[in-house]
Amino acid sequence: MTLAHIRVEAVAYDDVVAAGLRAELMADLSCRYGDQDGDATAVRSAEFTPPLGVFLVGWLANRPVGCAGWRTVGENAELKRMWVRPEARGKGLSRGPCSRPSRSPLGKPAGQG
Repeated sequence: MTLAHIRVEAVAYDDVVAAGLRAELMADLSCRYGDQDGDATAVRSAEFTPPLGVFLVGWLANRPVGCAGWRTVGENAELKRMWVRPEARGKGLSRGPCSRPSRSPLGKPAGQG
């Protein structure tokens, strides 16, 4: 499996596919840490909408297998809600949204506004 087999698309934070992946992420976090909510960090869908941010879904063989969202927090770009389904781990999916750690998908250097 190569990166050529992985497709990463920007979607609305409230997109049904993105919502399903985020629900899986929260269930996993809840199991790992014993917290019923998974991650209580408050986020709003508008934070993942350009120009403030972007929400990405990764696809492998036409199946959604991961997600990640970039949002602007003050002068920083922050990665939130990153999740890869267990069966898709180790295949390079995170290289889509994170292949250039020095730059965010917002076109800003990471850690800068």
